[in-house]
Amino acid sequence: MQQIGPVSVNLASGNLVYTTGTPSVSTVGGSMGVAFAYNSQDYSAFGLTGSYSSDANQNGNFDGTDPLVLRRNDPVPGVAGSPAPSVPSDWWLARWTDWLIPPASGG
Repeated sequence: MQQIGPVSVNLASGNLVYTTGTPSVSTVGGSMGVAFAYNSQDYSAFGLTGSYSSDANQNGNFDGTDPLVLRRNDPVPGVAGSPAPSVPSDWWLARWTDWLIPPASGG
């Protein structure tokens, strides 16, 4: 990363991030202010869709009886313990779908 004032550039990807804010103002309910952040390449949509299920019959297979407990976008899929509090710590299943590299669009 290279940062100059409120502007940061990721030297590996070329991603530009700009963040600024206004001074805070005291109000009856507490302080109030405004912040603005611009990310030229928001990567939050990239990754794989992770579907996590409780393995109800503890057979290690998706067999249609396993209740889905979480579906989310995983930028970096991996298995290191339960992925979220809603997923049991033992006997759970994960399935990732989508594209590692988005398909080319256009002709």
